[in-house]
Amino acid sequence: MKLESAISSINRIIRQTVKTFGINTGEYQEMKYLVESIGKHMDLFIHTAKNEPIRISKSKTALRGLKSFQQDIEETLQAMREKGTMLQQVKAKYDPAMTSKRLLSPIDQKRIHHLATQRSAELWLIPDWYASIDDIEDPKLQAAARRKFSDCKGLKGESFESKANEAISFVRQCLMDEEQALKELNMGRSKTLGGSANLAEALAQQK
Repeated sequence: MKLESAISSINRIIRQTVKTFGINTGEYQEMKYLVESIGKHMDLFIHTAKNEPIRISKSKTALRGLKSFQQDIEETLQAMREKGTMLQQVKAKYDPAMTSKRLLSPIDQKRIHHLATQRSAELWLIPDWYASIDDIEDPKLQAAARRKFSDCKGLKGESFESKANEAISFVRQCLMDEEQALKELNMGRSKTLGGSANLAEALAQQK
């Protein structure tokens, strides 16, 4: 297999993984780890951008540098393929009745994305808990989560660690069960959002 073709296939699998499961999931982290582990100094050939999946460069300069990694790249591609297609992975983990047609549906895509994020939260596989706030659907919970992270500012040592762990645990609870998290938030509204604070007030407190 040509080196450029192998790299294109790896990049495509990574994009498909993020499209199917989301970037804050164990599925993506596993693929990302495989790529980053191809060889020493592999980071020199990987493009990264916030909230975007990584990709291996295919520039002429990069291809020359990656030539010595060709066998490792091909083995990595094979390891990725052994995980199965996106449909096979979805059927194995989340929905045995899933079809290729349904997987193209925005509704089913959103549902699988949610299930993958939920599973990753349960297993503590979320790489960026603050970024995963965007995966919380309820705006009240999003506001409360961002406020909890804001409470960490200016703190150091054990105080920071305690507040940070509290914020992470809250986000994790939201991702696993928004209904339960919302109930707990409403029960502790006076302490969490300040009296009868509504969403607008909660957001204003973050500024």
